[in-house]
Amino acid sequence: MSNNIFLNIIVLFSPNYEKTNQLGCVTKNISLINQFIAFYRSIKKNIKNIKYDISIVHHKDFNMKDLSKLNSIDVNLIKFDCDKIEDVALSRYNVDTRIKGTHRLIAETDMLFLKEPNFNWNVDFQKMYAGTSNTFPICIMNKIYKIFNIKNKYIKNYNINRDLFVSYNVKKINKKYLFPHFNNGLTLVKEEYSKKFYKKLISFDFEKIRISFNKEYHHHFMQIIIGLLQLELTDNWEPFEPGINYLLKVYNCNKFGKDNIS
Repeated sequence: MSNNIFLNIIVLFSPNYEKTNQLGCVTKNISLINQFIAFYRSIKKNIKNIKYDISIVHHKDFNMKDLSKLNSIDVNLIKFDCDKIEDVALSRYNVDTRIKGTHRLIAETDMLFLKEPNFNWNVDFQKMYAGTSNTFPICIMNKIYKIFNIKNKYIKNYNINRDLFVSYNVKKINKKYLFPHFNNGLTLVKEEYSKKFYKKLISFDFEKIRISFNKEYHHHFMQIIIGLLQLELTDNWEPFEPGINYLLKVYNCNKFGKDNIS
């Protein structure tokens, strides 16, 4: 089937030269431009059997030094007229790409392809679990369910497996026993489903909704919501294979096996 696949890799990369804290983002020692260049080179080196194109979505202007680097490689720059990095992030599900594809890989700069991943092209989306399932107490989760009209069929699994990432990747627990709290760093999504999901996303005023929750819940708010809303639209999904979107700080990569990380 891979002969019929065209993958648009859409990376969230809006420069943050002031190094200000941005909701949902974690500042790292390596600059964003160096993160992206390393990611770009790893794609070129390791993706051999899939046709693809790479795009960057951003809402702030790059300085001349960074822009020169980006103009020297094969990457499409897409700027949005908005104020919040969150809006840019969500736009990746709907933005017009220069080549229409069959799938989108929603990505961020702090990633590397170590080898070609084994994606499931037949499902509507794939994601990897987050580190923990009990970020929010039950009372807050019930409030979220009510606001977003989400079926509470997941509540029975909410506190069973606190470390979701380890439960799936290491303990090999079946997805039906895991709460669908995913890490939003990487998502593979079918093109048509992506558009459908975006329509659902923009039907909510997330900024207005978020302020009705205490600030302690703001950082992981979208991480919780996006997975739940995706599962409201489809049952045709799978977690990534273990080793895809591997969370280095959650589990020792030497114990897992570096060769098993893609």
